[in-house]
Amino acid sequence: ETLLKNIHSLPPGHILSANGSTVSIRRYWQLSFAEDREKTVDQHCDEIVDRIQQAIRIRLEPGRPPGIFLSGGTDSSTIASLSSKLYGGVIPSFSFRCEGRSYDESVYARFMADKLGTRHTEIPYDPERLSLISGAVEGMDEPFCDQGIEIGTYLLGQAARGVVSYVFSGEGGDELFGGHPVYVADKFASAVDWVPGGILKLLARKFARIPDSDQKKNLQVKIKRFSYSLAFPPELLSHRWRIYYTPQELQALCSGNFLESCDLNKIFDVIQGINSEAGGKDQLSRSLHSDFHTLVGFYLRRLGLLRSLSVESRLPLLDYRLVEYAATIPSRLKIRGLSDTKFIYKRALERVLPKEILYDRPKLGHSIPMKNWMRTDGKTRTWIEEVLREESPEVNGFFRADFIERMLGEHQSRSQNHSHRLWALLVLKLWLKSLAA
Repeated sequence: ETLLKNIHSLPPGHILSANGSTVSIRRYWQLSFAEDREKTVDQHCDEIVDRIQQAIRIRLEPGRPPGIFLSGGTDSSTIASLSSKLYGGVIPSFSFRCEGRSYDESVYARFMADKLGTRHTEIPYDPERLSLISGAVEGMDEPFCDQGIEIGTYLLGQAARGVVSYVFSGEGGDELFGGHPVYVADKFASAVDWVPGGILKLLARKFARIPDSDQKKNLQVKIKRFSYSLAFPPELLSHRWRIYYTPQELQALCSGNFLESCDLNKIFDVIQGINSEAGGKDQLSRSLHSDFHTLVGFYLRRLGLLRSLSVESRLPLLDYRLVEYAATIPSRLKIRGLSDTKFIYKRALERVLPKEILYDRPKLGHSIPMKNWMRTDGKTRTWIEEVLREESPEVNGFFRADFIERMLGEHQSRSQNHSHRLWALLVLKLWLKSLAA
């Protein structure tokens, strides 16, 4: 289903056939995580690099250089490095820069651009750019948001338009090789999931009183998020760390009329159904399987946003041959021990990337200081509050104003970080308005 009535989307790996009045849907591709225990570490490393090169090579067009969305992380740096080598000429690269402790990755993007000799463009991303979402939603088939990263994508697309006709980016590496921090959280959670639910809820309430930090990742932030997410069923796997609301919070947010059309008891059914298809595989493989059926689709929505700017995005790390191979690599080689993420991937890339990118930098994840901007930038705060408080026929009757006001207040007081929730509501409201225009 989609947000649009009577409009449906095909599940991943399915095909729709129409013959006269008969319509059928069948699965044509399914990812298997059957492990290959015969190959050595060195053989896996050779295969990984070879398959990434093949994925890039078939997406390159002779005489037409790709643009590179270069964040300075492992994945985009890998694509930039191998693309430069395979293309054999100077290629344009693009990145955005956000000021803010634990958010700014631009130094690594510049480092790689200088090392590779790309023609680099750095776009400043400040709070005033957030208002671009009003135009960006018009290029969305369905609303999606990622704490402002969708605006970063929009900025990069604007910079690339007219310079290149297609771009490469590095989405997919974390899902291939176990790079998301949520997979590490899964390991730690398995050690406490045996604790009775009542005790976990008590601890969650106590940790919820810890004030929010202005940093993206520190112990304070991790404890608050970890304790909150333990309230969700372990069967949700890595999704328990990404969910925005408990069923009780949704009950408080949504209006009575809206709730009548929903069944909050079934909100996790789709995810749990996907997870059940993974069978008895190890925990990491089941989480990766689930993410390829859910999170990867989110990346593909960004392609539509870029197409609205006449820029085609190509994702070499989501090449199905590479994906199929990565699924056969044993989980113990993806995350070594408790927290050594992307172990085999980084080992393979030692011949491609400098150690400053592979090992000497923290994993920040592409992000912006949205929560801080909502608190400290007066114009941003006022604009977001005005949009959320505005009477709008497109969303009237969906959400309760008192709960939204409560979130605004708790966020400003730093008692909680509600930036992800508030931004999602704002994007949804603007998208619905653009749909009705």
